[in-house]
Amino acid sequence: MFAWLKLNQPTFGELTGNGKTYQLPPFQRDYSWNQEEWEDLWLDILDIKKDEDHYMGYIVLQETEDPKKSMLIDGQQRIVTISLLILAAVKFLEESGDAPRAEDLRKTYLSSRDLVRQIDIPKIKLNYNNEYIYGGKLMQFDIPANTTGLKSSEKRLLEAYRYFYNQISEKFKEQPTEQVAEFVARKIDVSLFFTSIAVKDDLNAYKVFETLNARGVKLSAADLLKNLLFSVIYVPNAGSISQEEKKWHRINDVLGKTDVTAYLRHFWNARHYPGERKSTLFKAIKNATRQKAEAIRLLNDLDNNVSIYASLSAPQSEWLTNEQSKLIAELNTLDVTQCFSLLMTAKSKWTEQEFNKLLRDVIAISFRHHTIGGQNPNEMERIYGRAAVAVFKSEATAARDLFNAHLKEIYIEDDSFKNDFSKKSFNTRQHNGLVKYILAKLEVQAGGTEPELNSKNLTVEHILPENPTEEWAEVFAARDMAPYIGRIGNLTLLEAGKNKEAERKLYEDKLPIYKTSWFRITQRLMEVCWSPKSINERQKELAKQAAAVWRVNY
Repeated sequence: MFAWLKLNQPTFGELTGNGKTYQLPPFQRDYSWNQEEWEDLWLDILDIKKDEDHYMGYIVLQETEDPKKSMLIDGQQRIVTISLLILAAVKFLEESGDAPRAEDLRKTYLSSRDLVRQIDIPKIKLNYNNEYIYGGKLMQFDIPANTTGLKSSEKRLLEAYRYFYNQISEKFKEQPTEQVAEFVARKIDVSLFFTSIAVKDDLNAYKVFETLNARGVKLSAADLLKNLLFSVIYVPNAGSISQEEKKWHRINDVLGKTDVTAYLRHFWNARHYPGERKSTLFKAIKNATRQKAEAIRLLNDLDNNVSIYASLSAPQSEWLTNEQSKLIAELNTLDVTQCFSLLMTAKSKWTEQEFNKLLRDVIAISFRHHTIGGQNPNEMERIYGRAAVAVFKSEATAARDLFNAHLKEIYIEDDSFKNDFSKKSFNTRQHNGLVKYILAKLEVQAGGTEPELNSKNLTVEHILPENPTEEWAEVFAARDMAPYIGRIGNLTLLEAGKNKEAERKLYEDKLPIYKTSWFRITQRLMEVCWSPKSINERQKELAKQAAAVWRVNY
């Protein structure tokens, strides 16, 4: 065993007893458990038999100058969740009229008495993002009625408390209140035990943290990087982390629901070719970030680029011009992110005009290669990554040059694209927005006005209905109709009211309705009858139009 490491196996009661308190490092991740984990913990505790133990896994502690205070480096999700369970038990006892037992539970497991200052101190202090809700609200039973504006992790803390309160209320509603205290004392205090690893400083704590991850306690690259950066940057009790801490929290706040690991990978791959996979990302960053100056530089670069990256998933971002907002919305409809490393880099280094050209090129390339061609997205990411590095190194300063040097490799030429498009079908229940987008672009190509994709009056009409009648089966001469229903040639745009009117009618009965539509591609339906041949021919014609819409013109 390492000389700097202390190992023991305390119960939960031993962890929280004798005035011990715990603080999460400022760089620790937010509370992330959800109902699946809460339920697993609750059922595990219920299943503990008399005189049995239940193992809760590793926790990593870092010692401080105060022997009764430790930094909780790893294990916060379990410890905090158990505390919320006990807090719910305290509330239940209070509402059941047993204030003495409620106070005993609180003092035993949730707070410690500072004998000098004569005040109660919570045994656990959470990180910057979560302490307001945990220490300032839940511990005071000041439960917010309105959660609007709260971070997702704050909402999870509130939901965890409510979950356990409901479970305890249901289990003990017909029982004496002493049963609640016995439940906590027997099944939580003495039955839940941990392997506690205590280390003397933050660097050794990080080494343990990384080792645990390598042995199966899986953390994301973002979690590992955060701990790596702050193990290099952090100086205990010096206050030097405050600005770096704020930057890390800002990065997370700006990204919102966007995966932090995805941002890290796109950021890293925009500067290094060949790019890293999720599984290799952390190791690559670790090998290049060994000194404090390198860690601070990386954190600053991540902070400086995060708003641009976030705008690639937020068309209304103030970082985008009106034209860029429209193009980013198209890209989001295609659900393509492999190009983000390239776009993030070009947005920061190119003129707005050249960036707009690149956006149009990327939409056309991605639509041909991925949306219609269905080709391997890894190849697309490889080429976009290589192009991003060229832009980052100023080897390419214009969209035309970048296309000719790199992007042309994944551009599907017209003949292949038209062949792919002429056979393409979509499940419109799963891809309704994408189908509307394709048909809307074809409508513009046909001379119509581009419709608002979010309009409730815009619908996708299946000429051969999704649920055809027996009369349709006669028209298709007993052929299997299923393969034709989602074909692009069988789809068109139609106003909501007219779509309802058309319903499952035969084609000749729908045709007069189509003629009254505002949409050119629908007005132009001229076939005498609707058959597999009609669908194939129309789709081939639409493929020609699509080749003109999604094209790189160099």
